[in-house]
Amino acid sequence: MSAQLKLEGILELKAELARLPAELKGKATAIVIDAAQAAKDEIVEAYPIGPGDGEKYHGGNLRKGVRVVVKEIGPFGVAAQVRSQAPHAHLWEFGTIGRYYYTKATGARKYIGRMPAPPRPNFIPAMMRHRRAMYVKLAALLEAAGLTVHKAA
Repeated sequence: MSAQLKLEGILELKAELARLPAELKGKATAIVIDAAQAAKDEIVEAYPIGPGDGEKYHGGNLRKGVRVVVKEIGPFGVAAQVRSQAPHAHLWEFGTIGRYYYTKATGARKYIGRMPAPPRPNFIPAMMRHRRAMYVKLAALLEAAGLTVHKAA
């Protein structure tokens, strides 16, 4: 019994294999950035505009503070972060507990209160939804490129 291996166009095959990661990275970058931008848009839409009157105070700092930051991770990877830079975003997401202080003069306890509305978790649930959808799209991209994708158990 004899075995024979015949290769034709090995240079073309090598060129295609070398280009595959760059092409996949380009397409994956678009998927990652689109997912981050969609999450940002959903988060911004859920935040209130604010009590601005248009002249002195314009309001909407929760909305203005949400940003997408794209980071390159080597030649084969990309990452995008969605950040809220508003200093009071955590109060909106998680609410506050009742607060109090003691007066210096009499030592009486003064109750300040808590945030009038309940916590409104928005940021983390939106990120989880869009990350899950992004992973599905990335898996489809790899399968379209001819790679086998198995869901981890």
